[in-house]
Amino acid sequence: MEPQALFNCRELIKRCTGEDYSLELLRSMPVSPTCGSLILIPTGIESQQALKENLIHGILWVMRLDAHTVRILTILVAEDHRGQGHATEAWNRFRRLAIDEGVGSVTLEVRQENEIAFDFYSRRGLVALGRLSNYYRDTFGIVMHGPLKAEDA
Repeated sequence: MEPQALFNCRELIKRCTGEDYSLELLRSMPVSPTCGSLILIPTGIESQQALKENLIHGILWVMRLDAHTVRILTILVAEDHRGQGHATEAWNRFRRLAIDEGVGSVTLEVRQENEIAFDFYSRRGLVALGRLSNYYRDTFGIVMHGPLKAEDA
């Protein structure tokens, strides 16, 4: 990813989560090239143009843990684009790509107070496995895991 595009993703992550990652950390994230790098941009705009012009409305980044499991590194939608089904659309696209690659399960961490995200993942079959202290700067993380179903409820 071009430096300006990576910077724009960093700023979106900071606005949405409060987490401030270095560009080097983002650059070194082990994002899966086949099922793990989805960027939400406006319809009708070329991806490179959208990235350069900071028209990034959401991100879903995934890494492979093994042949059958992926870990979601980040999934977020900019505040002014929430409630429009973008997270569901991104999830469905990710799920189809991952299943096509032989992936059967997914794991992730979510802030314990993020009830909207927790419900989103629960509706897709993920269950809470445990709580991580000091995972996020200011709160606990909840580890969730579950199957990638061909169709979600």
